Parts: sequence; structure tokens; C-alpha cells
Amino acid sequence: MQTPVLLALYTGQRREDLVTMTWADYHGGIVRVAQNKTQERLDLPCHPKLREHLDNKRTGFGGTIVRAANGRPMTAGALSAALNRAMADIAEMPHRSWHGLRYLAAGKLEEAGCSVVEITSVIGHRTYQMAMQYISQRRAARAAIERLEAAG
Repeated sequence: MQTPVLLALYTGQRREDLVTMTWADYHGGIVRVAQNKTQERLDLPCHPKLREHLDNKRTGFGGTIVRAANGRPMTAGALSAALNRAMADIAEMPHRSWHGLRYLAAGKLEEAGCSVVEITSVIGHRTYQMAMQYISQRRAARAAIERLEAAG
């Protein structure tokens, strides 16, 4: 599960896009994504942690990057089922989804000081409003906790 989780965290892509990424889409410093839902084509700079992982994982066989334990490509549904099984094995872990990892990626970009335009360039949304849905909850929660701390 490490490879798809790192891809989700550092590219912010949907599960359908994670399972269709191929080794031909990975160019060391760049991951090329053709988003299934929006048909957006993105060239995403590869975070150093993701790049190190992919460089160590790369084989000469090509094909899709995300694979099941048996080496076969995964469907989006199989990827969700694998995440559910992995989460169930962790005591007291609340349910998480691939879409939740997409929100987390957008939130981490916002926390790092990225603008909405920069965030949308990674997650592939075309509108400001949709990007704001991904980051507004974290902003509001952070402001609420800051006010609570200031109140003593």
C-alpha cells in the first residue's frame, strides 16, 4: 500500500488516476497524469520522498505503477478494498478513503503556503470554488483552534 499512498499524498490524484499511472508516466522529476474525470493533462514535479520511493521500486518491466501483492495491476475498486483492509488492521484507526488522501494532499499544499492556483495545478481542478472546498475546512478548523488557544 505504500506506493499508492505516497502517490496519493504527493500528487493529489483520484484513485482512478493512481491505478492507471504507468512507469512511462514517471520521468524521475516529473509524474505525468491524464486525469480520467476531467481529461486534464498534468505534469507534476515529483516530491523528493516520492521520487526516492519510485526510483527504488522501479523495475524494468513497465506497465502500471500501482500493483497488487501478486504483481497484477489493480482496479480502482480493488485499491479501495486494499485500503479498507489495511485500515482495519490498525487499532483505533478511523475509516479513511482515497478521496480523503486527495483532501489531505490539498490541505498539505495549503499549509505549506501554496496559493489556490498552485493547489489547483496539482490536484487538477479547473475552478477556484472546487479547490476551496478542498482547503476551506482546514482553514476554518485552524482558525477555530487558534481562537480557542488565545482565549485560554
